[in-house]
Amino acid sequence: MRARGRFDASSRFRIRANDKESIVNYEIKGIRKIALLYTGAVVWTPTYLLPFNIEESMARFGLSESTAGWLASAVLLCLALSIIIFGRHMATLNKRTGALAAAALAVLSTCAMFSHNFYVFVAAKLVLGAALGVSCVCAYGVIAHVKHPEKVAAQVAVAMAIIFSCAMYVVPIVNVKIGNIGVDAVQLAVVVAALFFGAFMHPAVNASEENVAKDAIKSSDVRGILLSAFFIYVSQTALMGFAAEVAATRGVEAEQLGILFMVNAAFQLPVGVAVNWLGDRFGLFKPIAFGLALLIACSLGMYCVGGRWAFLVATALVSAGATLIAPYMVGALSQMDTSGRSTATCASAINLGLAVGPAIAGMVFTVAGLRAVGWLSVGLLVVPIFLTSVAIRQFKSRHSEAVIA
Repeated sequence: MRARGRFDASSRFRIRANDKESIVNYEIKGIRKIALLYTGAVVWTPTYLLPFNIEESMARFGLSESTAGWLASAVLLCLALSIIIFGRHMATLNKRTGALAAAALAVLSTCAMFSHNFYVFVAAKLVLGAALGVSCVCAYGVIAHVKHPEKVAAQVAVAMAIIFSCAMYVVPIVNVKIGNIGVDAVQLAVVVAALFFGAFMHPAVNASEENVAKDAIKSSDVRGILLSAFFIYVSQTALMGFAAEVAATRGVEAEQLGILFMVNAAFQLPVGVAVNWLGDRFGLFKPIAFGLALLIACSLGMYCVGGRWAFLVATALVSAGATLIAPYMVGALSQMDTSGRSTATCASAINLGLAVGPAIAGMVFTVAGLRAVGWLSVGLLVVPIFLTSVAIRQFKSRHSEAVIA
């Protein structure tokens, strides 16, 4: 019986490996490639426009900073839950139909945000989060079916940097002309473009992978990567959430900090291009470990090491570290779960981290001060080094056993 159980396990992993070999034959080029990159990028609209959304909520409806922050967290939570719910149907979901429906719902909900009724505004925000969760499932479900998914994930990061650098530049200009609803106008333009590109998405329906998705999401290696993503982005929000307070102690003025944030976002472009060129030449774990080491150095430089220049350099490089890590996590999950469900769930873990990170960091700051926030970030980043190392080694070991069998 033991020998038979061992054979069954090997067969299951061999089937998964064979599925992957057939999936990498998918060629995503031209307008379909642009559609995939845009759909993958638009998922992060609430994250990038977060400061403007909070400002709008406070100005239009008189919310406190705390209440506006909780509303923003609720949007991210809806996005994360939507990914979990619709990710269960990843294999059978037509990604083109899903992307179109999600974009249409995003357009309608954004239009509703122009309402002066507070309850309509809140409901529209939550619906937008749910709609973008479906977009995430569709985008990352396709990414898992291409050769070198880490390269495509890096290209999505480049698309994000371009789209939202432009959006963050335009929002203040539009706000001056039409008031705080300017962020909604810019967001409407972003999701209308997503509706256009959704028509060109690859369908990527793979009903035969439904059982693969169910098995993979339960495996310890996949869960290790997902937990790592959660910890990393709790750390990210902790770092950036109190950057203004640290800047004040380092002699950095508000205008200089704004420029520093723009430099931070701009660093995503060269890092994304570098990852696209590098691919998997150094495997998956080494780039992740290097990125985590960079983020640990940034945590220490921002919060724990005194000095203006340490703060400036560390803050500028935070996004570079995250942009280096994320594509290789996507690549690892795409190998572990060929259906793409785990890859999309990674985005859910990231959004959960973004949603709860400010609350966790706020409690630590209240109890122990700014330096403790830095050490919290370091601790949160050390754990993923261990988790990703074990997860990738476990998968490689089982995969090699399956091939031998």
